[in-house]
Amino acid sequence: MKRTGQQFTQRVTVQVQKKLLKKQLSRELWQSVLEERKKMTMVQ
Repeated sequence: MKRTGQQFTQRVTVQVQKKLLKKQLSRELWQSVLEERKKMTMVQ
């Protein structure tokens, strides 16, 4: 019983980590997009 609980908590932490990674990635993507837009407006 104790082991399954441990596996469950591990699974939950993995899911949380994945969500955090996705958030971080999308944030970085947005930043790069904004940077590109700045460059484009500067060129024009």
